[in-house]
Amino acid sequence: MHLSQNLWQLHYELKYKKYTINGYRKFMIYEPKEREIQAIPYRDRIVQHSLCDNLLIPTLEKQLLTVRS
Repeated sequence: MHLSQNLWQLHYELKYKKYTINGYRKFMIYEPKEREIQAIPYRDRIVQHSLCDNLLIPTLEKQLLTVRS
């Protein structure tokens, strides 16, 4: 609902090293078999995707391209 405000808050927390991961939400599913699922909050998924897309993948691609050459 407050997308812009929430993104700026997240930006601030990351920039000034105040960001912390919130707790996991645990729940059970029973189909096709019984399993416990642990899910992180949406804002933490945004941070994870951003780190992967902007830091991890480019770094790994450079290393893998260097190894193959």
